[in-house]
Order: sequence, then structure tokens, then C-alpha cells
Amino acid sequence: MKFDQIEIEKIDLSEANVRKEVDKISEEDFDSLVKSIKLKGVLQPVLVVPKGVDRYELFVGQCRLRASQKAGLKKIPALIYDKIDSSSMRIISAIENLHRIKLTPADEAAALKELLKELGSPAAVAKAIGKSEPYVRYTLGYEGMPERVKQLVNQGELKMHEIPKLKSLVRWQDPNETSAVAEEIAKLKGEKRGKALDIARRSIALSPEELKTQLAKKPPVAIIKIEISDAEMEALRRAAEDVDQDPEDIVRSVIHDWLREHGYIAK
Repeated sequence: MKFDQIEIEKIDLSEANVRKEVDKISEEDFDSLVKSIKLKGVLQPVLVVPKGVDRYELFVGQCRLRASQKAGLKKIPALIYDKIDSSSMRIISAIENLHRIKLTPADEAAALKELLKELGSPAAVAKAIGKSEPYVRYTLGYEGMPERVKQLVNQGELKMHEIPKLKSLVRWQDPNETSAVAEEIAKLKGEKRGKALDIARRSIALSPEELKTQLAKKPPVAIIKIEISDAEMEALRRAAEDVDQDPEDIVRSVIHDWLREHGYIAK
């Protein structure tokens, strides 16, 4: 790896750059970056690799490159990696963006998904970016949400950490119904909101009307203790990891399905 000032016109974008939605950066933020570059220059080098004869492939720094072009720069400071495989490029790109750029929820989820593909597990991703494993899991869960739910997150009406509470609904019912429930939850505040999220987490089918009804009721108290073998517990744990749910949620859905299948709960 070496440092150099290279001509902007010789740089091509790499598919490894995870910030696919770069055009979503606000005009105000982009103009601010352009003004900063005009005044102070590019303070953080872009990352590139040689590409063919006298050309380079950029895998980190797309916004800085575009802003430098608009600022009228002919050259840009760059760290040039002599040898790096595409997998390492994607990992570096994802980590660099997660730490240095204000990403949209969609960009952040895409970056974590890229890292998951390369590193193999949420635990490995969490270690690589210095975040908790639950943080990684609920951010990854964003991509599986209906578009309306994503919109609520983007608008700040739902928080990323609230998304996992809707996973059971997404798995079992129509996306429009789940979106309607999410809209209802987004209107609530404080303890009532927390209670609504817990109701959604425990449900595999829920309408806004049913949510309101359950919120008005005192929660039923029913605790059933069962004993299972070590092998069953290990299988349940692995199943929970595979579908990214809590073990008790899987047990609850199994009980619900059995009761519904045998006619004890209306289908």
C-alpha cells in the first residue's frame, strides 16, 4: 500500500463500494462537503486498487470523489492497495462506511449484509465493527420489512431496535396488515408503545383493531413450565438462531399452530 495524489479522471467506481445509494445524500450535506474540500482539500484519502494500465478502481470514498470533482480538483489523495482480493475490498468498504459516513438505514443494513456474507455470522460482523451482536441482528432485520415499515424507520417514527418485535408478524401475515400494525404502534408513546411492541412480538397474526383490543385488556398471566432434553434444547437454540427469533417465540408459535390446526383456535 502506498499514498499518492492521483488524477480523478483515471478513477473508476468499484462494485465493492457498499454505498450504492450515494445519490440519497442530502444536497445540503453534499454542498457542505464541496465547500470544505475547496477550503481545506480532501482530508481523508480515498481507497483504490490499480486497474489495467494507468487506471484505478475506487472501493471507498465515492462521495469524496464526486465532491472533489464538483470542487474542481484534478487530483485526489489516495491510498493505493497493490494486492487485495474482492472479498477484502468489500469488507474494508463496509467497515469504513459504517464508521465514517452517516448512512441511511437502508445503506447500513446493506453494509452489514455485505459483511455477513463475507464474515459468516452476526457475531463476527459485530466484532469487526465494534458493535453488539443484537445491534447487528436488528439492523439486518430492516431489509426483511415491508416497504411501509422501512419508510416509518426512515422517517424516525419507528426505531431500528423496535424492528425485531415485528418479525413474527412479517413471517406469518400479509405485509399490508403488518404495516398497518406498525403505523398504529408508531402513534404510541412510552409504556403503551412498549406494551404494543411486546404484543406484536408474541403474535403471529395481528390487526390494528386486535392490537387496540389487547392494549385495553389487562395482560393474562399464564406461565407453563415444561422440561425438554438437552438435545431438544440445543435444537431449539439452533432453530432460534437460524430464524433470528427468541426460543420462547418459536415455542409459542408451535403451540399456536397446533391449537389452530386441531380446531381449538379459529383459523
